[in-house]
Amino acid sequence: MQSQKGRLCCKKAKLKSRFGITLEDNERLMRNGCAFAFLGNCRGELGIDHDHAKRKGEPGFIRGILCKGHNTTLAKLGDAHEPISKVLKYVSGNRKS
Repeated sequence: MQSQKGRLCCKKAKLKSRFGITLEDNERLMRNGCAFAFLGNCRGELGIDHDHAKRKGEPGFIRGILCKGHNTTLAKLGDAHEPISKVLKYVSGNRKS
């Protein structure tokens, strides 16, 4: 069983290697909560949402924080703008037959 100190070291290393941020940066981001909380159906723990088309350190690489439910939904649409644009057209009634 890993100690609390060991888990903290692993978390710090993961944040640095995957996202290029510190534990303090992560805590600051997490305070904002899920970016889609306005939808009112958040579920699961919070995590960092990042743009898979960008590289670590590029502006916009980390987009924000999402709950697991919203992150899964967004992942199904992919990071490309075209599918999201088509979904928006569909729900607004402006789709082509």
